[in-house]
Amino acid sequence: MSLIVAVPSVLRVKCHYCSKFWPASEVHHFGESIIMCFYCHQKHEKAVEAFHPPHACAGPCGRTFEQIAAVTPGDSVGMTAHFKDGVYQLLCAKCDAEYVLKRQDLYGDTRFGYERGVK
Repeated sequence: MSLIVAVPSVLRVKCHYCSKFWPASEVHHFGESIIMCFYCHQKHEKAVEAFHPPHACAGPCGRTFEQIAAVTPGDSVGMTAHFKDGVYQLLCAKCDAEYVLKRQDLYGDTRFGYERGVK
């Protein structure tokens, strides 16, 4: 007589903020595809509390909102928020496009990444 013992496997999922794999019970799900571990969720909460709108793009261009508005048609300047270096940073369209393409690990498996052509 043989005894077979099934050991349950632990499903691990990737956090879209730190790119580490965590047990499914240790992550938050936001929307359709965003997964955030508890550690990153705490950092997210602190970043939201500390957020102060900047006066310029946080990307490599460093252009002010006035400079971006001068070359942008219409009445509004579109900026995209990214969790980068532990804080939320607003990037202009050009810097945003460059950053998203560099971060395939974060955006590749999301609807956002699919819509932006990351994968």
